[in-house]
Amino acid sequence: MPSILLLTCIGSHIKDSLTRFIDRFSSLQNKHIRDIITHSFSSPEALEEVVKLKLSCYSLDLYIADEITFSISLDQENRLSLELGLLVLPGVFRGKEEWNYEWKIPEFSIRDVPNHFTRIFSRIRIKSLQVYCEMTNFDLSFVKNELRGVQFEILGIMMPQSIRDVKESINLLPYPDILCFFKNQAVEDVGYLKTIAIRNFEGIKSFSCDLDVLLMFNASRIQVNASNWTNKELNRFLKLCIKGAMKNLENLTIYNNNGWDLNAVLKGIRIKKSPSGLYEFRQEDGEEMMVVDDEMPNVITFQFGAVVRRV
Repeated sequence: MPSILLLTCIGSHIKDSLTRFIDRFSSLQNKHIRDIITHSFSSPEALEEVVKLKLSCYSLDLYIADEITFSISLDQENRLSLELGLLVLPGVFRGKEEWNYEWKIPEFSIRDVPNHFTRIFSRIRIKSLQVYCEMTNFDLSFVKNELRGVQFEILGIMMPQSIRDVKESINLLPYPDILCFFKNQAVEDVGYLKTIAIRNFEGIKSFSCDLDVLLMFNASRIQVNASNWTNKELNRFLKLCIKGAMKNLENLTIYNNNGWDLNAVLKGIRIKKSPSGLYEFRQEDGEEMMVVDDEMPNVITFQFGAVVRRV
C-alpha cells in the first residue's frame, strides 16, 4: 500500500507538470492547442517553435473512412482530433465519383502527416491505424504507398462487411504488432482465420472463433469472444494449456455474453487461491498460470508464464 507521503509527492508532481504544460501553451501567442498544431503546418520555422515546447502525447491514431482523421491524445483523458485537409481543415479528399479522390495537401503526403506529428511529440511510434470498412469510399491501395514504412502498434479493422475487407486491410496497410477487429460478423471464414493464426501478430483482439482455431494462434496476447463456447470447452482449453499448448501465450481475455461459471471452468484443475484473491495453478512444465476474474461472470483473463513472473 503506497504511503500518504508518496501519494502526496505523486500528486504534487502531477500538479507541477500540468502547470508547466499550461504555461508552455500560453507562452505561444496564447493560442489554443488546435491552432498551435495547425500553425506548425504553415512553415518549417513554425514547426520548430512547436517542437521546442517538447510536448508529449499518449497516442497518435489515424482513422481512414470517407476522410482521414488524425487523433492526438495528450493523455488518456484529453484528446484532440484533426480532420486533415487544407490548413482550414475542412476535409482531406476531393472527388465527385466513387474511387476517384484527390489528396488536398500537395505539400504533405499522407505519410508526411504522421511524420510531422511524430516530430512534434516525444513518441515516434503511432499507436493505431483504424480502417472503417463500412464507410470507406476509396480504394485502400491509394494509401498503400503513402503509408509504406510507417509503424503502427495496432491495425483496427472496423465493421468489415466481408472477408475481402479484412484481406485488403491486412495485405495493403502497414504490418502491425496487434490486429484488432470490431463488429466482425464477416470474419467467420474458418479457413481465413487459420491463415491469420499462423502470422506473427503479437496480439489479436476482438474476434470470435472456435476452440480448435484458437489453439492455432501464435500471438502472445489474445482477446476473443467465446460466447459460443460452453464452460466445459473452456475447461478443456485450460487443460490443454496446462499440457503445453499455445507456448507463446502470455495473456488471454475471453468474453462470454452468457456468462461463465468459474467452478465449472476450473473443474478438475488443481488450484490455489493467492492472498490477493487470484486463482493460481501450474502447467506441466512448471510455468505458473493465473486467473484474474475481476469482471466475472462475463470476462475471464488468464495470465501465463512470463507475465505471471512479472506481476
